[in-house]
Amino acid sequence: MIISKINEGYVFGNEENRNKVVIYISFSCIDCLVLYNNLKDIFNDQIMKSNLVLIIKPVYKPKFEIDDFINKNIFIESLDDIGFIFSKFELYSKKDKNLFETIFKEKISKSGNNYKLFESQIIKEVKTLNIIAVPTIFINEKRYDDTVFTEKEFLKQIKNK
Repeated sequence: MIISKINEGYVFGNEENRNKVVIYISFSCIDCLVLYNNLKDIFNDQIMKSNLVLIIKPVYKPKFEIDDFINKNIFIESLDDIGFIFSKFELYSKKDKNLFETIFKEKISKSGNNYKLFESQIIKEVKTLNIIAVPTIFINEKRYDDTVFTEKEFLKQIKNK
């Protein structure tokens, strides 16, 4: 079963790596923030060891206005960019639209961003896979809904080279 196309999301690592992790997230989701903070070092380590390809797929929910702003204005090309966004969570979660541009001033792309390339595919996947809660994680095609892993729990789920 193919969960998603490798190039339709923010892809970190080589698609030939042993473990494939797909995470559907919302930048407005506190559990997504906690998950990212719990696993960012593991993600970087496993990607550097060529043991993991990580695909992050931002899900837009109308109740989370900041997601639409982030998805359409911020150019993401590294896990550090994801970390930068989540590092501003306490500020933007207050939902003051006037703050969005100020908070992300240094990261706003004037020429557009890469999210537009795969937005429609993510929308289809969310519907097809019936993704209701975030984070929703697929680790080597096994699904975990609304799950926040610790480093130890995550490492038990992946295969080591």
